Amino acid sequence: EYLRSRTKTTTIRLTNTAVYRKGDEVMLSLGWTEDNTVDLYIVKIREIYRRYIKDLTEIDLEGESPDCKSSEAAKLVLSCIYKAVLSDEDEVWVVKFDYTE
Repeated sequence: EYLRSRTKTTTIRLTNTAVYRKGDEVMLSLGWTEDNTVDLYIVKIREIYRRYIKDLTEIDLEGESPDCKSSEAAKLVLSCIYKAVLSDEDEVWVVKFDYTE
């Protein structure tokens, strides 16, 4: 719903390395697994940076899904998405993006 309405402008990712850089244009997709993913829009990365989960702020989470409005909530959501138990000390990438289409 938030992707289709273009309300979502931030995503949080758990990865050891930066897959993207500021200015990259990427396909925004919807789906849990590669075989059921639907491409939606091309977006341009406005900002990308790392944070410890415990240090996520309201500004970091602005534009994320409503279920990720606090660092604790984001930790729980990411734990479900990545099927791993995350701690406050885990680092995540905050990716802010703009729709190009």
